[in-house]
Amino acid sequence: MYKSLSSLRPLSHTTHHHRTFIPNNMSANKKIITVIGGTGAQGRPVIEALVAAPSPFAVRILTRDANHELAKELVAKFGVEFVEGSVLDDAAVAKAFKGAYGAFINIDTFTVGEVAELHAGVRAYELACAAGVEHFVWSSLDYKLKDNRYDDRYGAPHYNVKGRVWEFIKSQAKDGDMFCSLLITGPYTESLGSIYAPIGQRKSDGAVVFALPWGAPESNLRFPFISLPDIAFFARWIFDDPPAKGTVKEVPIMSEFISGPELAQAFQNATGQRAVYVPQTIEEYVASLPFKDMPLNADDKSPDLKKWTWGKFFTTSMRQWIEPDQLLRDRDMAWIKSIHPGTLSVEQWMKATGYTGIPGKNPLKRWEAARPQRLGLEHLLE
Repeated sequence: MYKSLSSLRPLSHTTHHHRTFIPNNMSANKKIITVIGGTGAQGRPVIEALVAAPSPFAVRILTRDANHELAKELVAKFGVEFVEGSVLDDAAVAKAFKGAYGAFINIDTFTVGEVAELHAGVRAYELACAAGVEHFVWSSLDYKLKDNRYDDRYGAPHYNVKGRVWEFIKSQAKDGDMFCSLLITGPYTESLGSIYAPIGQRKSDGAVVFALPWGAPESNLRFPFISLPDIAFFARWIFDDPPAKGTVKEVPIMSEFISGPELAQAFQNATGQRAVYVPQTIEEYVASLPFKDMPLNADDKSPDLKKWTWGKFFTTSMRQWIEPDQLLRDRDMAWIKSIHPGTLSVEQWMKATGYTGIPGKNPLKRWEAARPQRLGLEHLLE
């Protein structure tokens, strides 16, 4: 059983900016994987997968606040070591990489901003090389801006910057001594508990209504979802099966591509409650979001995100997900399921989590964790 936070002892004397702690029970002979983004949505399940027995790995996280409840939980449940500091602080990042075998990097664009993440991602790679890290894993998203000849109608900050960093890594890795891997994910299935949740029940027949811009029922458009447990599985698989040094391994994954009618049917199968899908245009969907005119991040530390409203963000993001020629086609679902037969369909995820369409404890942050009351849709519930 993992020790609680009170069992930690200092690894070395450092300044208060870069405190480092190691749990008493952390095995000295295990390979350390440094996780940046350990308290984020991907972080906890990835850490759990990395240390799941039998495992040759132990985990160290870089966290801005070692007293945060999520950081304490990771120490108590999974015996992680931590370095306190910011991903924007080279000294803290270098310290987090010291003596590590691997690195799993998932930077939150909505916290640091697109410009800062570009710098931080490049520096993370450089600092990992300098520290002698052997396997560098960049958690990424599809670079749809590049795929569309840099047409801004298909750009979104977190997709753009993660793609740019990966292009840099690919250009450098061929001459390097690290294993380099790219884990390409997508919209979280867990978002069905927030921004893609049902809008309510129809008064006429009690059917749960999913009103989403996923095309007409006959269009056969499918929205991509990846569950956090599936991301965690493939993160562990990547570290268990690294590429050759000086090469890069691209691992594009998804749990399921699902249409609007299939989503309603999955809900009905999982809950026994009737559900219907009501198609919307992207413009109608965005207009119903109460936070559509708010900036992505009003923090002065992320001025580039002030230029983006949530409405613009969802407009560009939705285009790359559901327009007919923008579907994420580069997913080999047969291969994915051959590696991970337990890949969770939306229906399986609903059953496994007890999903009811009503929000409960959500692993996602900020707007993702909230279920906004969408506006102007009362007519769809008559």
